[in-house]
Amino acid sequence: MLFLHGHRSDSLRFKGVIEKLAEKHQVFAPDLPGFGKSSQLPAWHSLENYRKYLLLFIEKIGLTDFVLAGCSMGGSLAILLAQKIPQKIKKIVLFGAVYNRSCFKLRRLKRVLTILLLAIFPRNSYLVFLVNLIIRNDFLFKKFLTQHFPKEERKKGIVDFEVKQWRTASIKIWAQTLFSLLTFRLREEKEIYLPTLLIFSEKDQYIDLEKNISGLKKIFPRSELIIIKGLSHVPKGEITQGLLKKLDWVFAKI
Repeated sequence: MLFLHGHRSDSLRFKGVIEKLAEKHQVFAPDLPGFGKSSQLPAWHSLENYRKYLLLFIEKIGLTDFVLAGCSMGGSLAILLAQKIPQKIKKIVLFGAVYNRSCFKLRRLKRVLTILLLAIFPRNSYLVFLVNLIIRNDFLFKKFLTQHFPKEERKKGIVDFEVKQWRTASIKIWAQTLFSLLTFRLREEKEIYLPTLLIFSEKDQYIDLEKNISGLKKIFPRSELIIIKGLSHVPKGEITQGLLKKLDWVFAKI
């Protein structure tokens, strides 16, 4: 299995999930370029450039007849890969994958303004430097970060873990990849006749599930849909054994 992590993250966020998957599969879970312990790309960190990198990675390690799994941004990348090398893949598993830029829960004006800001921001070294100062300052950043957390998720262990995850990539790469996600659109929507699991969280705060699932089902006609109740887009903090046990029925299908 090739497992691709999501945005503002590295593969260690999913350590528990990867270990669970490794009970049935040999799992490769690389940190995408610019995240975790991987070097940066020489070009803009876009989904299209990540696809080029991953195609070389797959060729280099000789992967074939494998399960392709991706979470969030990694799920969108998995869709791009599946379009390119369907003959090498035997099954696809998409966790909270974004099908199209229009599926984000952002009003049009806010999305346009955000995209414009993200296009300009990475090219302004002064702004990047200032924001990085805040991200790297424990006191300032924890104050900022926890404003958006529900009270039950403001525990020290959860906050510390999320701060580390924010720091898996520079703010410049965070902006480049977010820009790519918010402008994501498939160049061609050809059907992919591979067995596919579409897994979504009931309380996903970022994605319009109805619109997103409808689009994905057109691309993957042999898909099965799983909705996990009570979870947000990606659980905050380390993934617990309790959560993994609760999701045993999902892992049984992968």
